[in-house]
Amino acid sequence: QQLRAALIESAQHLFAERGFDNVSVDGIAERAQASRRTFFRYFGVKEDVLFAQDDTLLAALLDGIRRADDPDPAAQARAGVNAVIAVLEPQRAELRQRQLILDSVPTLQDRTIAKYARWERAALAREDAREEEYHQELGLAVAAALLCLRLGYEAWVSATDGPGLQDHVDAGADRLARRRRN
Repeated sequence: QQLRAALIESAQHLFAERGFDNVSVDGIAERAQASRRTFFRYFGVKEDVLFAQDDTLLAALLDGIRRADDPDPAAQARAGVNAVIAVLEPQRAELRQRQLILDSVPTLQDRTIAKYARWERAALAREDAREEEYHQELGLAVAAALLCLRLGYEAWVSATDGPGLQDHVDAGADRLARRRRN
């Protein structure tokens, strides 16, 4: 795990210094004092370094949904998103740097959008998804909660200080709830 973390840190520093397109796998491995082969033991392509935390975040989302003590699909989706926020919030500075890199490369932005779609599908593929009506409600709730997370994350990570991620996500959810009532 230390070597994987060193590869991630090296890649992010190089991406910030040189730009994503000007960094090679060999450069990342060299900076981390590892071999090219070692890099590929952990990552399929250099883009994967920027999304290294995705599986952890997806696991947090699914665990939060599963552990929710409220049978309401909206409450379950919020619990899942809150679990993701708990993982992300302590990492604001690092995530801000990562976001600057993602914003500079259109294909990385596409991958970010695809990540949220994958998370929605994973939440709906849970074995305990009950009857069709519940499944549809959970699908809508997860989509709305992830939209609030994505927009809240973008606002939060673009600022160096100010409200926390939870505050941004809650504000988005409140706006969405008000619009739904109108």
